[in-house]
Amino acid sequence: QGEGVHGAHGIGPREGYSNDDVFFYDLRAHRYVCIYPGTRTADFQVKQDADGFLADERGQHPPIAIAAHGYECSAYDSHAGEFVTLLTGSPYSRDIQARIDKLVADRSLHTRNGGGLHPFFYRVSTGSWLRRKVQGSGPRTSLADSLTYLPSQHKSVLYQRGGDFWFYDHQRPSWERVTAVGGRPATVDGRPSREGTVCYDSKRDRLYVINRDQVSIPWAYDFKSNTFTDLKAGN
Repeated sequence: QGEGVHGAHGIGPREGYSNDDVFFYDLRAHRYVCIYPGTRTADFQVKQDADGFLADERGQHPPIAIAAHGYECSAYDSHAGEFVTLLTGSPYSRDIQARIDKLVADRSLHTRNGGGLHPFFYRVSTGSWLRRKVQGSGPRTSLADSLTYLPSQHKSVLYQRGGDFWFYDHQRPSWERVTAVGGRPATVDGRPSREGTVCYDSKRDRLYVINRDQVSIPWAYDFKSNTFTDLKAGN
């Protein structure tokens, strides 16, 4: 998603749209399904609703340039049938951000500093976008965060590379911060990594973590004991 070196606009049928389109891949039909065509950069029409979110004429909350390098910051709530993603910031969408500045007096819900804690949802059954306002505090989202849905808890966990976790409760929109006990994955230079991947193991109820420049891979985070373990995988 973005402008300039990150692709300002599409060409041909996508001319005039920002590259913030969203597609689902249909495994059975072997085809892509567009669930958001992208934002018309010059004339998108939204206004603030009662919660302060940007809403279109149908009352939906479109994901307008919400991420650049969002990587794995999305998940799927299999209970509610909802795709969920977070606002992680899009510094390349300058034209769109300039228009939002003119539409709102307070940008706190539209930047990752204050807006990242209020997720975006796409409800499959109705084909609609919405946001839910969170009560209380939450994460300051960033590039390269990883979001994973945990079916056994009906929560999503946000991993922020440095070792801390935020748990989002889908039944009661709220966040809880959890700091792992003991050691955690370290990088070669000792600084938090800005890239990587995670994988949830539902059988063992743990999360495998692989960060860029990690000293050893993979590490596993156990949800029950709130601890990391270096699995010391062989080459």
